[in-house]
Amino acid sequence: VTYTDGNGCSATSLPTVVTEIVPPAAPVITSSAPGICAGGSVDLTSSYVSGNDWSTSETTQTITVSVAGLYSVTYTDGNGCSSTSSPIDVIVNPLPTVTLSSFADVCLQDASFSLSGGLPAGGTYSGPGVTGGIFDPASAGVGVHTLTYTYTDANGCTNTAQADIRVDDCTGITNLSDAGLSVYPNPTTSILNVSSNSEALDYAVVYDGAGRIVTRIELSNANSIINLSDY
Repeated sequence: VTYTDGNGCSATSLPTVVTEIVPPAAPVITSSAPGICAGGSVDLTSSYVSGNDWSTSETTQTITVSVAGLYSVTYTDGNGCSSTSSPIDVIVNPLPTVTLSSFADVCLQDASFSLSGGLPAGGTYSGPGVTGGIFDPASAGVGVHTLTYTYTDANGCTNTAQADIRVDDCTGITNLSDAGLSVYPNPTTSILNVSSNSEALDYAVVYDGAGRIVTRIELSNANSIINLSDY
């Protein structure tokens, strides 16, 4: 700059060098997942190790978020020059609605069977006595067992539903009094008396411990004797 006074005399300053600094490249955000499920979270990472200022006010290279919305990060270099990333949209997907129907009671000696009742279709069953969607009462054992149905939707979100199944030791032949039936002695290895208080009995089917039919015995009236000594 040159200064001229009232007498027309001038003086010029020493020069000052002004340097134009190229601003840094905008940071790039990478996400650990394309979207998240309700209750989950995702990691967002800046391409710069330090100098980050996120829209959440965090300053680390990586932040963890669980709320849907737009997120951005501003990077400032050692010269004080800044640049801001393009925003990234975090989507939170709802969990699928999963249901499981109740199970009827089964006997310990019943054969294995395929489980059903879980919705939406296409999920998997798990729990005591369950293998590949097949329930084996003998493997589960006597008692009340909780079975779980797990379903994962197209967004990769998973939810579960549960229901109990009761396995009874039906070899004891309990709960017959309500039907007006008597079966005694119980247990037995020889003679078994079967009687009905209300109507004639047609037949009896004997199963082994694996649930296989051993024999079918025709009964002639409301009071019959079954000889089990051969079994």
